[in-house]
Amino acid sequence: MPVLLVGRKTYGSRFSNGASRHSLGHTFAAYWIDFGKTGNPNGDGRPSWPNYANESILIFTNTGPVPKPDPLAARLRAITAAYGNGTLTPLVRSTKDSEGLARRE
Repeated sequence: MPVLLVGRKTYGSRFSNGASRHSLGHTFAAYWIDFGKTGNPNGDGRPSWPNYANESILIFTNTGPVPKPDPLAARLRAITAAYGNGTLTPLVRSTKDSEGLARRE
């Protein structure tokens, strides 16, 4: 989603301005900092960032982060299966081959 920053005001953001947004920014940064330090984003009493093996993601809302099931999990499983059984690989290869031919001409 496009966001325009002008001074300290944000236009086009889904998140409210003010203290809740500031708090959310600090929470998001804390996840990244902990992940960088330890390889695990969780800690300091924040809602647990779920392992994707459970097909869960962390949604950032105006009221804070909320773990939820990934709405695109079924699509990701289908793509992963197509790569695994070789169905998708020839399609990707043929697209790259045709791009290469177009560049050579």
